[in-house]
Amino acid sequence: YYTYKEEDFVFSIEDKAEKMRRIEGMLKKNPNNFKVQAAYGETLFDELNPRDSDSPLPEGAAEKEAKMVAAFTKAAEIEPSNPLSYMNLANHFMNQSIRANNAVAAQQKMMREKLKAATPEPVKGKPAPKPPTADPADVEKRKQLQAVYEGILVKALDYYEKSLGIYEKMSTPSTMDKQNWRNAVSNLIDINKELKNAAIRDKNAADEKKFDTAEKKYIAMYATLSK
Repeated sequence: YYTYKEEDFVFSIEDKAEKMRRIEGMLKKNPNNFKVQAAYGETLFDELNPRDSDSPLPEGAAEKEAKMVAAFTKAAEIEPSNPLSYMNLANHFMNQSIRANNAVAAQQKMMREKLKAATPEPVKGKPAPKPPTADPADVEKRKQLQAVYEGILVKALDYYEKSLGIYEKMSTPSTMDKQNWRNAVSNLIDINKELKNAAIRDKNAADEKKFDTAEKKYIAMYATLSK
């Protein structure tokens, strides 16, 4: 059994490895402690979301992410009226989507430069030479990276919508709640727009309509929240 005083002492430990060892020990004894689950999730979140999005992720990032998701999911179960666990998960995947989108952009840039380099120089008085066809392997890699990016966006969308379900039930949201609520809606506008554009690219009319409808809904919601 741990008192809040003992918990606060553990949270203040500067040695990260020791801090995590102690927190994990506390959770084994009492997995239903909201404060410890939330602190565990937040500690992992900080490791997985460096301020500089170009900074390398920590070793074992996938395992740490799984633990973070489990911690915040458990925290949300313990205190279902608290939206912050879902917001943290949504923000994590939103941050992760930036990295994934950067990978897509880098692949697209490489393909453009590769095609440009392989295109013959124009000859005066003759039609401009056509660029060669893109390497099928490059196209497949781009599609894979796009699928990863869009899959991450769907995860962020799900968690933002779960947080909205909690904010909408609040009778007297605090100033911070209102700000987080607006941020969630703002990000949902961006996510649905991106997924709508992906559906247009893939000629998926059903998804295009679905994400367009959602985008418009959240635009209207944001306007209401901003009054």
